[in-house]
Amino acid sequence: MKKLTSIITIISIMAGSSGNTYFQSFEDIYPETAIITETNQETDIVTVETLNGNLFQFYGVEDYTTGDIVSMIMDSNKTEAVNDDIILSVKYSGYIPETTPEEVPEVETTPEADLFMEYLEAIENGSYNE
Repeated sequence: MKKLTSIITIISIMAGSSGNTYFQSFEDIYPETAIITETNQETDIVTVETLNGNLFQFYGVEDYTTGDIVSMIMDSNKTEAVNDDIILSVKYSGYIPETTPEEVPEVETTPEADLFMEYLEAIENGSYNE
């Protein structure tokens, strides 16, 4: 155990003394989820769109396909802007199956749900009276 602690200490000292102060804090590191919108086999570039509409690209088409969901670890690049953020890692997280409107099942509702929808519509239309 003492040997392992010594190795970790030596690595920590080496990392700290190398002049690389970039990773001293994880405040600029954040997770992001995205959907693959395009893959280009020729250039090996994958384009993803985050849930808030930001587009990012990374190399490594491999087995990725349009509709796959990926989890990314991002670096804010120490700026407020999102368009200069850096993708540190990407992991496959699932996919969204393609469906057509004919394949989507009809949803059954309850009387309570119908009443609630009428209530929301009345508020939206401004015709709700308390």
